[in-house]
Amino acid sequence: CLAGTRGLFFASYCVPSVCTEDVVTSKEYQEWLHILGDDLPDEESISHSAFLLQDPQNVMQQEGLHLTLAASIYDCNNNINDLLRSDSICGVYEPTMSIASWLYVCVLSLLAGLAGWVYIKKNHRNSNMDVVPSSTTSNTSSDIADEEEWDEEHETGNLIDKHNSPSFKHTPRGVELEEGSWLSAFDVQTNFSKLFNTDVHEGRQTVLDGIRVFSIWWIMLGHTVAIPSSLVGYSNPTDFLPPNGDISGWFGQLVFGSRFAVDSFFFLSGFLLVASSKKLIRQQNRPWFLQYLYSWPKVLMWRLIRLFPLYLVTLFFWMFLAPFFSLGAPFTQQWRFLMEPCYKNWMYSILMVQNFLGGPTCGKCFCHSWYLDADVQLFLFPGLFLSYLYLRSPKWAIRAAWGVCSASLCLVVYLSYVRKWSVLSLDGAAVERFDIEGYSKPFVRAQPYVVGMIVSMYHQQETQPTQIRHHRWVLLLSILSMGFVLFITTTGAYMARPCNNYEWPHKDNCGSIKWNPFYTFAYTAFCRIIWSLGLGLFVWVLLHHQDNAIHRILSHRYWIPLSRLTFGIYLIHFMVLYIWQLNLRHQIHFSYMNVVWTFIMTWVWSFAMAVVVACTVELPVHHLVKRLTEKRSTSGTSQKNGETDKYGATTATTTTTEK
Repeated sequence: CLAGTRGLFFASYCVPSVCTEDVVTSKEYQEWLHILGDDLPDEESISHSAFLLQDPQNVMQQEGLHLTLAASIYDCNNNINDLLRSDSICGVYEPTMSIASWLYVCVLSLLAGLAGWVYIKKNHRNSNMDVVPSSTTSNTSSDIADEEEWDEEHETGNLIDKHNSPSFKHTPRGVELEEGSWLSAFDVQTNFSKLFNTDVHEGRQTVLDGIRVFSIWWIMLGHTVAIPSSLVGYSNPTDFLPPNGDISGWFGQLVFGSRFAVDSFFFLSGFLLVASSKKLIRQQNRPWFLQYLYSWPKVLMWRLIRLFPLYLVTLFFWMFLAPFFSLGAPFTQQWRFLMEPCYKNWMYSILMVQNFLGGPTCGKCFCHSWYLDADVQLFLFPGLFLSYLYLRSPKWAIRAAWGVCSASLCLVVYLSYVRKWSVLSLDGAAVERFDIEGYSKPFVRAQPYVVGMIVSMYHQQETQPTQIRHHRWVLLLSILSMGFVLFITTTGAYMARPCNNYEWPHKDNCGSIKWNPFYTFAYTAFCRIIWSLGLGLFVWVLLHHQDNAIHRILSHRYWIPLSRLTFGIYLIHFMVLYIWQLNLRHQIHFSYMNVVWTFIMTWVWSFAMAVVVACTVELPVHHLVKRLTEKRSTSGTSQKNGETDKYGATTATTTTTEK
């Protein structure tokens, strides 16, 4: 009964059948409730928890109690004998897919990879390794071009002009495959070599690779600390939470500051979209606005083709397979809370509009996928819109981009004041309202996205790099501006106890009570634009001055393979943390050493799984789609360029170079 009661504080509201009335009213049980409730604000919450255990059916009639919570307690109490399995307090969550189906999918993937590898080796033996130098050079350049295109599609959504795309050759050097050899796309060995190729092609902004890798590490650090705290909880909450915990100091601001790492990814998406626009958007003889409207559906299709293989694989694993790996007690009840939104709203996840559904972000299916929804929406507008405008009139595109950024800022300032938003993570109802109304919305995230586009537009206009006067001072200014929004919260934003979801800081004496309400408003309204402008200035200086230690570190070529995997790591690391947490049968002790080891564990598993998915799913699908579109383009070009003379003869008017 004591072990089951722990679930009351962590969303597992099942009552063990051994919790009889005499047990609940015993002295030992009351002491246990007090131990669990040390971090609660008052004794009333503890006694109310004891009341829930004594008479859970009456919870349905309690005014002000959340209906889902009441129904959960009522259901578990009435079906406790059916729910209990082995030593699990709340029973084992039973997914709708069998393990046999999971093994079937794995076997099919392995067979596809093996078939591709055997096919490559067979062609390699038949060629007798007769490698002509010119052929080797051709294949090498083709490999680099193919990798370059995949890197660009990774951020821009495959806007490539298929009539001018590089040829599809990703076989070992000196081996020419037969036309139409689809199995070659599943060659794991070749895909692995491409994934970890560190050759730097011309025009690649390698400094962005380092920023991308450090940003994903920062996000993982934030989730490594936050997910155990909110899901299972620490056994020493007073050492972790305010007012006396470590989260109130510099370490806590690094954890909470991981929200800015997400903005860094939006910045990079906008920057790379403009940087690739001249190469990837095909010019047509029509007004740029009509061209934008005409190409909108096609571009969206290619964007989703780029994102869907990896996204659908991870979503499939999350919905049907992950619960098999998490059988810890008493937290198995949590899977019902996590899976229910997926079964009800899976279509919204596929359509990339889930971020506009009501409710908090963590109450949605595969909740961290909100980033994909916002990124696709920003890609269509204003991203693609400004890219087409930039190709026709760079000056007006820059003006329009500043206008979009200003409009986003004004809207955020207005809503922060009127709706009393707060981005401070422990501000209870204020941050809950921001989470529902603004956190995942594109009009909030447009600021870093558009600032990235503006920096790229200015950079693309330069015929040759210009030297920035006093660039070291400008670089220092950019670092100080980002550091300001990151650490200013140490002055009192997290110096009081955390607010509950229904509490307001200045009404209930919690959260950011040590701050003046105007400070909370100003920080919420302007922190994102300050970070975005600081990051833009930081990237601008590094693109023009490469003779400093920061540029040498961020532009190291060994960041390139890791940067290609950041999308997969972002989707996978969330599952790794949840599966690990929901397998625990006890709370963990918060310490810096435990945080470090948890981060390393999460990184290793996420990296390994991202490599496997990239080699077996992401790259093969990319190659197959690319080959299919090239065949259609070649066929269309041949029919279009075949001219019939007056004698009925057909002549080819397209040169080899044009083909």
